[in-house]
Amino acid sequence: MLVDNGFLSGSTIIPMRSALESLVADMPAEDDIALGTISPQFRIKVKPTADRRELQAGINTLFASTATGTALMDGLMEVDERFVKTAPDRWPVFVVITSDSPEVSGRLLEDFNRWIQELVGRGGRAYAIFIAFGSAARGNEPELCMALTKSTGGIFERIAALTSLPGTVKAVSAAITSAKARAADEYVIEFTRDTDKSPIEVSVPIPEVTVRVSLAP
Repeated sequence: MLVDNGFLSGSTIIPMRSALESLVADMPAEDDIALGTISPQFRIKVKPTADRRELQAGINTLFASTATGTALMDGLMEVDERFVKTAPDRWPVFVVITSDSPEVSGRLLEDFNRWIQELVGRGGRAYAIFIAFGSAARGNEPELCMALTKSTGGIFERIAALTSLPGTVKAVSAAITSAKARAADEYVIEFTRDTDKSPIEVSVPIPEVTVRVSLAP
């Protein structure tokens, strides 16, 4: 879970805390969850854990930052590098709650786009809730979130007020639970080729089975 705790999140953090508490409560008890903030830079608040009391304590420490800027790309890619790639037996799911704050990450957009494609190859999924306070977007946060969620098959939700956040998070948690249930009978098959030009033929004689092929570099 990555949260924009910047000043654009409003004058009170209570709806944000309530939404995160709801999300944690709705996830299966065995799922590991991490919590990070992305304003004005990425900080990990709780490392991946299934301990709901530890997560609750981390949520209670969230306060709105008065600094500008959101390090969304930094947060997503660093969480992946530090915690997700090191656990290849887990299904990576990112939940982002952000606003129309300017993007101030040190990462290049080209690197972020390559990371999205690499995440897709690993079967990762992302969900984003965008809180549009301003009459005009101040940064490219919505574009980043839409690119990420569309590529990974997740959901992008746009809301205009923090009061809508808890209900929207409920919908996201339901979508994650549904996707996890469907993934129970999915398989990932890895194979190597002699050369990049070696032909690949994949077929499954069952109409109900969907096959998706991705080529890793």
